[in-house]
Amino acid sequence: MQQFEAALRSVAPEARVVEAASSPGSEYRRFAVNDKLFDHDDIDMAAQVKYVWPIQQAVTDFGSQRQRLKEVRRRLGWRLLGCDLLECYEE
Repeated sequence: MQQFEAALRSVAPEARVVEAASSPGSEYRRFAVNDKLFDHDDIDMAAQVKYVWPIQQAVTDFGSQRQRLKEVRRRLGWRLLGCDLLECYEE
């Protein structure tokens, strides 16, 4: 969790924890990151990283959240796993 938070803050220094919980053997954090077009992007971190889009409409942010999370993943040295969409693997 600390490695993810450090990598996220290196990419988005304004990232802030808006929710946190822990129990024996598990941790959960929800971060808010400023967004130029919308108020913020939410990033949930638990057993795996899951991006949660705050608006449930098909509205583009011109790839800002994708680039931010790709950079976090690159800094952590994590591979992309479990995506069935071709777009996940496009650079």
